[in-house]
Parts: sequence; structure tokens; C-alpha cells
Amino acid sequence: MSQKSLCQFYDTTLEYDWDMDPVDRSLDPDKIKAYLSLFTDQNDREFISELLEKTYYINYKSYKDNLTLSFDDFYRSMKDTSFYILTSIHEETKSNEWITAILWPYISKMNISGFITIKSLDLSPGTYHLVLFDDASYSGGNIFSYMDELTYGLSEKNNFNPNELRKNGYYFHFHIVIPFISKLVEEDYTPENLAKYMDWDVTLYNIHSILGLNKEINLSKYYSKYYNKRPGDIGGYDKILQEKFEFEVPDRPMLYLDNKIASSVSTYPQIYLEGKIPNRDNFGPLLKELPSRYKIDQLDQMFLDYTLNSREINLSCI
Repeated sequence: MSQKSLCQFYDTTLEYDWDMDPVDRSLDPDKIKAYLSLFTDQNDREFISELLEKTYYINYKSYKDNLTLSFDDFYRSMKDTSFYILTSIHEETKSNEWITAILWPYISKMNISGFITIKSLDLSPGTYHLVLFDDASYSGGNIFSYMDELTYGLSEKNNFNPNELRKNGYYFHFHIVIPFISKLVEEDYTPENLAKYMDWDVTLYNIHSILGLNKEINLSKYYSKYYNKRPGDIGGYDKILQEKFEFEVPDRPMLYLDNKIASSVSTYPQIYLEGKIPNRDNFGPLLKELPSRYKIDQLDQMFLDYTLNSREINLSCI
């Protein structure tokens, strides 16, 4: 019996509506007022107030509009070219797979060869157009994880230098269809830089970039008296914000979506979900309604039912 393919699975999703229902998950002004009233340090209060004022809440309608623009750009560029979609569905269903389901009515009409995972190390030398669909990129970590794993996995298996993919016959073109990315990703991880680093070609499609906290907010205005490093060294504010609010880094975008608030390495759930206050109990969530991944969970259950809970599936669509 031939194994079912992931393309066949996505064909079964065509009869379902993968759009999220309209729910207002914006920041609640009454909760914010009560939250800020609990701060005893004026600098902390004003800093958090500015952070909340400059937070981007992207509701699903706005997100879908921008996703459509990114995909249309990708479609025009790739309508006659075969490609593979990067996926992790063999391990877990994430936002990547949900975005693929949203776009499948159009993807299915394109020249898709199949899917590739970061463990697809049986690839023969050749040209590969790889596509990553996702909701947002805050630090670029998801982008690099795919590139790193494939590059180093293939080079180790075939005994060649990771920077010599092309020399050994592997030509990778990475297509990134992610409507919202941080300015950090756009500026520091340009297609040119990525190509030099990993010996890949890279194309980003119709992105909307968002500045990180340290670019949107003048941290010295609030915390210069605590600052004990040379001017311009963001490391000093790093330490201050970690001690006060448990922030991982201060250069992430102040951004959340209807389907999720990303982890603390990507944005600031300590504020949005926990209502962090230095030296006091947390206030609690500041949103009118919490983000929900119910569509992702629905897709995951469909996939488990389709594979009889095995997650084993043929990745080829040819």
C-alpha cells in the first residue's frame, strides 16, 4: 500500500475555512490603567506605558491582507518554477503549516514538487527552490534553523565544507513568504548577507518590517541613571531590562497576532500576558481576549487522524 502524501492531506483541507473568526484581542485600556497604577517607580511606569503605546497588534484581517500581498508577489515570481515547501509537520503542527493550509487553494495550482524538512538529508545534488511560509519573524531564528540544519547536515553526510554547497552541486534558493518581520531581520540578515553566510540565494516577498524596542524607545530617557557602560553600548540596557522585567533582549519588535504572542526570545509576553511589575506580583494579561491557536490545533488533529496518529507521511507530491 503506497503511503499517503502530504499534498493529498492538504487537498483534504480545501473544504474547511482556515480563517480566524473576528475577535478583538487588542490591549484593554482599563486593564492598562489599573496595571500602570501599581508601579511605584515612575521611570518603570512611563517606560512600560510607552512600550504598550507602541505595540503593534495585528488582527487576523490585517494579517490576511498582508499575507495575500506577500503570496501574490511570490506567485508572480514562481508560477512557472517547481519548488518545495519547508515543513515541520512530521514533528508538530505550527503556524507554518496553518499558513500553508490558508494558501493551499492557490499553492495547489502551482508547480509544487513536495515538502522538505530540516532532516531531509537524502537530497541529491541539484537545484532546489525552498519556500518558507510563516506568520511573522521576530529574530530570524526560524529562517536560520532551516538553513543551518540543511546546510550542515548535507555537508556532514557528504563530507564537504558547509560553505561549498554550490561547488558540490547543491543550488538552494530560499523563498521567504512572511508578511511581518522585524527590522533586525531586514537590516542585518539581508538576502546578500544570508547568501554569503550560507551559500544560498534568498528572496523575501513584500515584507512589512517593524522596528525593535530599542529603536522605537529611547531607553536612556528612563534608565540612564542605572547605565554603567559606555554610551551606545546596548548591553547595559540589556541587563537593566532583564533584571526589572525579565526581558531576554531589547531589540525585538513589540508585536503580537491574533493566533499568538511569541515567546520571550521574540517579543514581550512578560508584559502582554503576565503584566510584569518589578518586585511585585504580576498583574495578569493586558489583552481584551487572549490569542488563540484553535485553527492550528484543528489542523493538527486533522493531520493526526489522517496519519492514524503516526505523523508518518510521504513528502513528495510528484
